[in-house]
Order: sequence, then structure tokens, then C-alpha cells
Amino acid sequence: MSRESSDSEETSRKQGVEDPDHRSGHEYEQFVDFFENSPVPMHWVGPDGTVIHANQAELDALGYSREEYVGSHIADFHADQDVIDDILDRLRSDEELNDYEARMERKDGSIRHVLIDSCVNREDGEFVNTRCVTHDITERKEHERELEEIYGRISDAFYALDENWEFTHLNEQAHDVINPDGRELEGKNVWDEFPAATERKFKPKFEQAMYEQETVSFEEYYPEPLNAWFEVRAYPSETGLSVYFRDITDRKERERQLRESEQRYRTLAQSFPNGIVTLFDEELRYTLASGRAFEYLPVAAADVEGSTPREVWGDVGRDVLEPAFEAVLDGQERSVEVEYSGWYWVIHAVPITDESGNVLSGMTIAQDITERKHREEEIADREQAPSVFS
Repeated sequence: MSRESSDSEETSRKQGVEDPDHRSGHEYEQFVDFFENSPVPMHWVGPDGTVIHANQAELDALGYSREEYVGSHIADFHADQDVIDDILDRLRSDEELNDYEARMERKDGSIRHVLIDSCVNREDGEFVNTRCVTHDITERKEHERELEEIYGRISDAFYALDENWEFTHLNEQAHDVINPDGRELEGKNVWDEFPAATERKFKPKFEQAMYEQETVSFEEYYPEPLNAWFEVRAYPSETGLSVYFRDITDRKERERQLRESEQRYRTLAQSFPNGIVTLFDEELRYTLASGRAFEYLPVAAADVEGSTPREVWGDVGRDVLEPAFEAVLDGQERSVEVEYSGWYWVIHAVPITDESGNVLSGMTIAQDITERKHREEEIADREQAPSVFS
């Protein structure tokens, strides 16, 4: 063995790099070279928790000199006492650690997030030292924190899937909607966890988004155990899908009830003499308009449906009808008189509710009172005319 190799071996022994497998000669030199020059941080800890050796990568990662690090208790460099206590207890019990997450403190006070792989070297059953490898995941944790902040600002329920259709993240709203039992979904396959989705739009639409790299949006029902309708938007990336969704079951039920009520009122409206029957939704848009008065009005029923009062009736719609419609959607009734294109109308507006009293939409019944108004005007004119006998 050369003098240089002998010096290196002696230095390593003084620093605590004892050969765990009692190698000699060239093998030991290779072992020392690997330990000292590995780009991966490594350290050994004695049975009492004292650091007996650390390679240069470990020292560089934490910012300490060898004199400051070696010989100190490993707990001095951990940010969480309970974590390092647990690590040492597990190792003393001969448990092997893999990807154990911990926080270590640098000399400058900053915190590094690490994953620790460690096992114990024993001789004749006696604890000699640990063999610890640390992997710095600080950047990954920071990225996860930023994502959590972003996801936390998302009002919709949201989850992310990777290219293997496995959940990588669900925000709180998503758990509330599709995971009320609190199952661990991260890392699980979406089709395994929600098998009914494969028989509905969810799977073909998600595959379309993933494989064609195009955004998709759709509405679909998921049966037991959710029994809910969802509005879904899926955005693809090279690594998976971002899925935003909301429970629209209540809206779907309102739409069903509205369809039923519209059919009933359409039958009524078609035979309504001398007037108009309309229904309007929460956006103040007419969903139904019918009645014999359209036979002489300068606007067709088809032009009314889908429009707002101001779009159909102009200033009268904006200033008189829309405030009345808003009151109706708040559960109140309104009656107003208006003039439009030479005709006079009295309009009664009432809310349409479900069995629980929730307002679904509004209805108006407009009666043509033009002849009555003309008679009232004639009577008023006569009363105001001077008597020929005065």
C-alpha cells in the first residue's frame, strides 16, 4: 500500500470511517473513496446518537464544518425533536428506514426537508453505527406548498390525475364532494376507486382530453354511492389531467321540475284568451311565452323566449318588469300596469315553487286592458268637460 493510501486510510479511521465489512487494501480504499466523494449526503451515527462521521456532501448540504458536525448529537441538527427520537428508536429496534421524511436545520437557520434511508450496522449483535443517506426534497416541498396555496384558492372541487390515472392531489372541496368517507385516494387509480365512471361519460371524455390533449367539458350523473350530477371540466397536460367539477344535482332537479311546470303552463298559455303567459328563470330570461295576444303584437313568442324583458320590451322591460321579476324570485308577488306599442296591460307576476317552498322560477300573466283603459279615459274626459247648462 502506498504512503498516500495509508495516510488516507488513517485519516478516515480517525474520522470514524471504520470498515463495516473488514475490507482491506484496495477494497477499503474504494469504499472510503465512495463514501467521501459521493454526491449523496451520508452520515453515520453511534448508538448514543452521536455523529461519528459525515461525508463532504452532508457537510455542504447543512453548511457545517467537519469539526462542528462530527462529535455532536444528531438531534442538534434536526428541527423536530420528536422526529429524531422516533428515528433513533426505530433504528435501535433494528427497523430499516426508507424515505422517512424529516426536517434538518442548516447552520444559517434555514430548514431543509429530507428523506432518510437508514439501517444499523451490528457486530456480534452489538449496535455499532447507523448508515444514513439523506435526500434533499426541499424544492419539491416548496413546490407542493405553492400548489397547495393555488389549489386552496380554487373554489371548485379539484383533483389532479397523472398519466397512469392515479390521483396526485385532491383539494378539500373534492374530498367533501366525492370522498365523504375520508379514504386515502392519493396514489390510487381513479377507475378502481370509482368503477361506475368507466360506464359513463367520465372515462371516454377523460381519455379524449388525455390522448388528444384538448380540454373537455360535460355533465354526467354518477350513481351509488354518490347519486349526484356533476359539471366537469378537464384540462390536459403532458403529465396528466387537472379536473375541476361541481355538484349540480340541485340544479338538475330544478330543471326537471321546471320542465314539468313549463309543460303544464304551456298548455294553459296556448288557450289563454286576451293575454300572454310567460315563465322566466333566475337570469330573468323568458323560458316560455305564449298566448293569443301575440297574434296582434309586433313581437313573436319565439323572439321572447330566451330573451330578457329589456331585450324584448325596451325601457318598460328594464324599468318596470325586471324589478318586479327580481322581487318574484325573492318569493314575492307583484302586479304592474304598463303600456306597450299602444296597448295597455296589467301584469301579475308570481313565484313558482317546489314542494319545499323553494323558488324555481317566476310566472307572469299579462291581460290586455286596452279597451278598459279607453273607457276609463272617456269617462274621465266626460267628467272634466264643462256642463252645457252651467
